[in-house]
Amino acid sequence: MRLLIYVALAMVVLMSNSASALNNACDMDYVQLQGASIVVEPTGVDDTLNLQCAADEAVGQAIQKIKLSKGSFWISSLTIAEFNGTLSGVSKDKTELTIIDQSVDCQSQESGGSLPSAIAFIRGSPRLQNITISADFICAETGDVTPALVSFSGTPTGTEDCSDDVVFGVIDRVTLNTSVPESIGVIAIPTGYALGGCKQTLLGTLKINRSEFTGFRRGVFSSLRGGAQVDINYSTFEDNFADIVLPNTNQSTSILGNRFYGATQESPGYVSISIVTDGENAPGRTRFTVARNTFDIRGLGTTDASTPVGLYVAQLGPIVDLSVSIFENRFLLGDEALGVVTEAVDAGSISKNSFAGNGGAAVALGIGETPTSDWVITSNTFSGSAGIALYNTANAIIGPGQTTTILDEGRDSVILPLEQRPAGNGDGLQVNMPAEPNNANFMASEVTAPVAVVGHLSDIYDEDWIQLTPSGRELNINFQAELGKENATWQVEWFGPNGPDCSTGGDITLSKRNVSPKEGGFSYLIPTPCPGYSHKVVIRAFGPQEFLFDDSQYVLTIVPE
Repeated sequence: MRLLIYVALAMVVLMSNSASALNNACDMDYVQLQGASIVVEPTGVDDTLNLQCAADEAVGQAIQKIKLSKGSFWISSLTIAEFNGTLSGVSKDKTELTIIDQSVDCQSQESGGSLPSAIAFIRGSPRLQNITISADFICAETGDVTPALVSFSGTPTGTEDCSDDVVFGVIDRVTLNTSVPESIGVIAIPTGYALGGCKQTLLGTLKINRSEFTGFRRGVFSSLRGGAQVDINYSTFEDNFADIVLPNTNQSTSILGNRFYGATQESPGYVSISIVTDGENAPGRTRFTVARNTFDIRGLGTTDASTPVGLYVAQLGPIVDLSVSIFENRFLLGDEALGVVTEAVDAGSISKNSFAGNGGAAVALGIGETPTSDWVITSNTFSGSAGIALYNTANAIIGPGQTTTILDEGRDSVILPLEQRPAGNGDGLQVNMPAEPNNANFMASEVTAPVAVVGHLSDIYDEDWIQLTPSGRELNINFQAELGKENATWQVEWFGPNGPDCSTGGDITLSKRNVSPKEGGFSYLIPTPCPGYSHKVVIRAFGPQEFLFDDSQYVLTIVPE
């Protein structure tokens, strides 16, 4: 009996302490501690104090769940620092949060070194989910920086603290919308990026999943550093001036399975995804994968400012190691719209996409003054008049079987109408160089153009082969591989027969281990192939289980010397 009394008293003390902690600041009629969560009910008027209090208590007591119940909430602005948990509604349909018009003191936020925003997450690991958030006129008075509905950032800039900040932000099943295109939906940047000062690095992650962005000047704006991971997946973007803007990043970015519906409102030029380096302090390396998205920009005509664009990749400032892989997307292009546009970016790949419509171009490479080089365009399908345009390019390779118009104003382009034949478990590509007379005075440099072959390997220990009839005495083999997942061992073997007028013969094995997506490749000079005789080149891949994706590819270029 005495033990039961002690237990009961202990429970009363615990309940009293919890109630007292919340009762110091929060309205207990609307903010309650239920189990391991803080639950907030709407008041029907301004809920800012209650939500801010709930957030402060969650951070102070290390409570990881703030739940907004069913109903409509109204706030001005929230600042949530060092929160490691989830701020969640019931669902997008049942919980709505509206920013009161002209209620955010954006000028004060800017002067204090913080990003102007309605909901600001500062450092920590915050997750926002299952809610609809709406705003029209966010700022009481606008400052110099475009305000955001939701921001992930670090501590204020303009102080003596110049340390790097870290935030691990998540947006999951959230609807964000506005009817006034004067704000950004979600922004993840260091405070110094927009406001100056030494706070120029924000590390961590940004993950956006199954969310909707409607009506913004920018849907998502992110510039993380330090090899950050950014995933924007299975979300919908509609009627924004620009859907995703990624400037001066040092990120590994995946943009997968999203839908982009263009801008129906008057805009200065719509773009679905913009990947740009334009600052003096742009990081030296950044990686992007754009896959299985739908770009539906039909019905968009040109404006006085610019042309609607699906994916724009450009280096407008310092040259960095910028890698982009674009595969299995669907582009629906209205009149004058452009699918993929590049400027001064090298060594990208565009594969297995479908382009439909009568846009200005499905693919436009090298639109600026700085050349774009070493792009591979392969295995895409085209319907409509939008085709491929090579402007200021070098060494672009257009693979076989892509029926479309091609404008080639570039240098050393390789366009491959190659015949495919089944052989072994590879593609079996047959290539023949022009026949030349076999005489001792013939110089290999007189052979015309190089031959390039684009192939795909999708299985472990797979191989492709090429049957080649050379005409000269020296050939240079250049091999490049792009992998889907992990590094692997690639092997190229040259089988040279012993024929007449050949000083040497036999087989040559060329091998390179751990070929990575950007830097993988090697060259080898075949000194004395037998002119007029068939040589077989075999490409093999070895690696750990599941090391190749279907989009893994290689390029083998054979150049007469």
